[in-house]
Amino acid sequence: MSELTLIGGVPGEGGLRQDVVLRPMTGRTEMALVDLGDAASNLSQPARVNRFLAETVESVGGAPVDPGALSVGDRQYLVRQIGARLGPDTVWLGGTCQACDGPFEVPVTQSDLPVKPAGPGYPQTRLSVEGTACVLRSPTGADQEAIAGLPPGAAADALFALLVEQVETGALGVEAKQQLEAAIEDLSPEVALEVATSCPECGAALRIEIDPYLALSRPSSDILDEIHLIASQYHWSEAEILALPRARRQAYLARIDRARGMVRAPEFGAEG
Repeated sequence: MSELTLIGGVPGEGGLRQDVVLRPMTGRTEMALVDLGDAASNLSQPARVNRFLAETVESVGGAPVDPGALSVGDRQYLVRQIGARLGPDTVWLGGTCQACDGPFEVPVTQSDLPVKPAGPGYPQTRLSVEGTACVLRSPTGADQEAIAGLPPGAAADALFALLVEQVETGALGVEAKQQLEAAIEDLSPEVALEVATSCPECGAALRIEIDPYLALSRPSSDILDEIHLIASQYHWSEAEILALPRARRQAYLARIDRARGMVRAPEFGAEG
């Protein structure tokens, strides 16, 4: 089984549980994730992340884990890294350069993007503001679910109230609130949400946003086309094809292409 190490972790006996064991990446897993993308309009993003992680994560620290109990940073890290393993790892991001008004497109390898590990004391710490000792904690998936559907401003206020204990957050001054928000940011693990690059035409510095949840929007056409091609050649059922590990399925597809005099383009960072 594949393994990853969380950038935050889940509290447990003896310290943080960080070692992640993933479920085998078969076509069934990919089809379940495609179905999850199709259900996007009926589910909040936190709920979709919960479903994604429930389908792909076997255990954390040797024990099952509630996806909602994971920190937001760990959830983003897992979705990005698992998506990179399912492929493609390298994605092309583009836009329009503000300096020369020309279009650009640059490759970004998701598995290589930097992360910020959790800070000292994670998942919670103490800080005294305005004469009151506050307990702060890192946001989790459950917190995101609790504020899902609220307008942006109200959501930010509600999340802040959830993360700061032993003080009435609405009564805090601006400076005290900023101090607490900075402490929560220092405490929490994070993934890169943008990349720095330069315009290929004029060389101007650019920063491009990259969604940590790209893997939640996998197109159904890719795996359905692969199932159709293998079934047409070998006459296997959909269930038999979906039971194959991803690498094995890609190996069969490569052999079919060679028999037809074609060469299958390699997937950036994908297994097999």
